[in-house]
Amino acid sequence: ITLHTRGDFVVFGDVMKSLNVLLYKQNEGKFELVGEDYDSNWVFASQILDEDHFVSADDSGNFLVLQKKTDVVHE
Repeated sequence: ITLHTRGDFVVFGDVMKSLNVLLYKQNEGKFELVGEDYDSNWVFASQILDEDHFVSADDSGNFLVLQKKTDVVHE
């Protein structure tokens, strides 16, 4: 399992579900899913590149770059 934070963003990956990006909405006290990899990849490493892009590496040696949904606004 990998876990990284930057500001209100949380990125986590695991060996079954791939990579997910959450935005913490402090005024509501909850997390909102703002990005996910729909393919199942065995994530062994991940990192936040910037507020819009996230990278992970899987068990096959592939690097995957994900971009969050464009309609998400960081407050």
